[in-house]
Amino acid sequence: MVKFYRSKKERSGWPFPSSALKSRHIVVCLIILVMIFFAAITVPCLAVDNGINWTEDELAFMEEHKVIRLGVDPGFVPFEFIDENGEYRGIAADYLALISEKIGLQFEIVKGITWPEAYDMALAGDIDALPAVGKQVKEKYISCYPNRITILKELS
Repeated sequence: MVKFYRSKKERSGWPFPSSALKSRHIVVCLIILVMIFFAAITVPCLAVDNGINWTEDELAFMEEHKVIRLGVDPGFVPFEFIDENGEYRGIAADYLALISEKIGLQFEIVKGITWPEAYDMALAGDIDALPAVGKQVKEKYISCYPNRITILKELS
């Protein structure tokens, strides 16, 4: 037999008091939140892997170049540029700061040169690297290694 209640007062206490029902909802929500929290903190972050397997050539380059001299394009906004205070800024500058922090490489920006001068100096070996290079230059002159230093060389 189905029993219909007409008022809230008649329903209170059947089959559970409303305060007990609210308490159960709170407990269930807290359990779910705790499970989500523990799942989030126990999942490993693959981006923090600091192990880099350097080649012999890369290690030799870093040993010979305690400070890596960089030729930059002073007006290649937002990738790299020299700001009004003479500071190297941009996306490439941010990446280089992270590389320096994580690996310990030191970078020196050759200032006071234009992009064509930086390019010519890189080809002549007067600077060590060009941190932000367009696709056409990259395909012709640069050999890229994922997760490693980009070494400038002519591919004749």
